[in-house]
Amino acid sequence: MWYCLPMKRIGVALVCAVLAVAALTAWQWPYALNMLRYAQKGWITTVDTAVDAPDATRVYAPLAKVSGAANSTPLPRDPQITAYAPHFAEVTAYADTMQSYALLVWSKGALVIEHYGKGLDARIRPDSASMHKSVAALAVGAAIGRGDIAGLDAPVGAFIPEWRADARGAIKLRDVLGMAAGLAPTSNEGGAFSQSNRFLAGLFADDILLTRPQIAPPGTAFAYRNFNTQLLGLILERATKQPYAKFLSTAVWQPMGGSDAYVWLQNPEGTPRTYTALMAGAEDWVRIGLLILNRGRVGETQVIPADYIDAMLTPSTLYANYGFQVWLARPHLPMRYYNPARPGLGSPAREPWGTDDMAFFDGVGGQRVYISRSEELVIVRLGVARADWDDSTLPNMVLKSLKSATNP
Repeated sequence: MWYCLPMKRIGVALVCAVLAVAALTAWQWPYALNMLRYAQKGWITTVDTAVDAPDATRVYAPLAKVSGAANSTPLPRDPQITAYAPHFAEVTAYADTMQSYALLVWSKGALVIEHYGKGLDARIRPDSASMHKSVAALAVGAAIGRGDIAGLDAPVGAFIPEWRADARGAIKLRDVLGMAAGLAPTSNEGGAFSQSNRFLAGLFADDILLTRPQIAPPGTAFAYRNFNTQLLGLILERATKQPYAKFLSTAVWQPMGGSDAYVWLQNPEGTPRTYTALMAGAEDWVRIGLLILNRGRVGETQVIPADYIDAMLTPSTLYANYGFQVWLARPHLPMRYYNPARPGLGSPAREPWGTDDMAFFDGVGGQRVYISRSEELVIVRLGVARADWDDSTLPNMVLKSLKSATNP
């Protein structure tokens, strides 16, 4: 009789499980089964798990490799990088205070700061969060340059046949890039089975994406939403007839001389997340910033059309601090809201920017790539997501230290 109590417990648990499964509606069944499949394989289905991991490739799965260049070499370091170090002591101390994994600063042709957190080095590949959005936009520019996409005014219906019969097919690519597609947000109703949670979990995300109704004429209202960038990924795969990671590799990553990176997939069928979780080394984020700085050019090769890069940095008529999947410092906002029509989540920049032509990639809690053409400057910060991140503090400290280092 020693086994009676355990068996009774198992029986109660089994009854509870049967009742829970029976309560699922028909559309919830496949979602629940896929969650079980993910759990069985040990795959991660939520962003929160690895957002603060120095190397998210060891946590997220499944992944798709963005193969780097066979001849990838380290970026040039300024010959005075060691001599400059005392001038940047305040900057690196601030980076450590903010729990940064990596801080790299490129100025006028070379790295002048290369600083990693304790025990870390250039091999880390943390979750970039929404900085991936800016990379997805660069991939769109590469597809336009190669002729896979006709241009910014191409209608979405040319790539999404599911929408050709209704008004959504007339949405222009520029509207999606500018977060102005006019599509309804995902619903938070339903707890664990809400549209928002299912989308973030990556299960049936494309079904949720493709059933977004239109609630505003395209190009008339700014709404920062993850699924706009996920739509860009779907357009890219259909336009190029290649998996996203493969196209990103051949069209952007290898031409810029990057090392291997990784994209977190939504499912084992290979659907990529294009709005978050591109895992790349800090030097490759500098290279991405240099694509913006140099108007899409790497050496003698025009990787992305220069006019497309200019369009990325052109302020939206709907929100002057946004371009195409890139944020802009001008005009200065002490508090920048992601959706200004419904202020809530935002990021402060308490001090005026040291240069007002700063553009930047924004990932949750201070994942940043800052670019200033006037200063020939790229700043990369990767690290723990901080609720107290202030956007103008680090760039202003870097500009001040650069002036001190080069004009002692």
